[in-house]
Amino acid sequence: MQPFELLIWDLDGTLTDSAPGIMNAIFYSVGKMGLAPLTPEESRGFIGPPLHDSFQKRFSLNSDDTSRAVELFREYYRGKGLWENNLYPGVTETLRTLSDKKVTLAVATAKPLVFAEKILGHFQLARYFQIIAGSHFDGRKTDKEELIRDVLNGLSFTRNEAVCMVGDRLHDFNGAKRAGVFSCAATYGYGTEEEWDMADYRISSPCDILRRIGV
Repeated sequence: MQPFELLIWDLDGTLTDSAPGIMNAIFYSVGKMGLAPLTPEESRGFIGPPLHDSFQKRFSLNSDDTSRAVELFREYYRGKGLWENNLYPGVTETLRTLSDKKVTLAVATAKPLVFAEKILGHFQLARYFQIIAGSHFDGRKTDKEELIRDVLNGLSFTRNEAVCMVGDRLHDFNGAKRAGVFSCAATYGYGTEEEWDMADYRISSPCDILRRIGV
């Protein structure tokens, strides 16, 4: 990997292991809606992509039912699931080192911005990021390309060749490609080998990026 000047991080499956809270919220929503139960593996597939898309595609829901499923998910998540979450080992140390080395850091997540800010604040990570880009509760700003461009515009950063999006799912890598920046697969997250093959680079742990970009 080259010495990037700006690293844009995904949140779920990249900075935090949020699977327990997200999966529990999905099970809660599915149960309340009376939908066909999901296996744990099926529910893990919901982690990363926009929730509206995942519920609609998996259950062939109409617009109103999709919105209802997402609201039930958030009903559980905002009260409990948000905190069923842990940092991946080495995240804090990695961000501190990158910050000390003057690498600009940002977050781009399809998670609602208010949830992302609460999580990053809870784990005392917000201090390391110059900008946090997240979605709105009405479903806007869930596309990763749009979120990456929001980061670039918000920072007035024009050197795309010096930018890398670090994430674990296909949406991260496709979004990075469309936005004209590099991508790095966090293979400790929730994606698959097939998805990770779409990225320009790979890391097997958060701290691995320190060796990879030579800081």
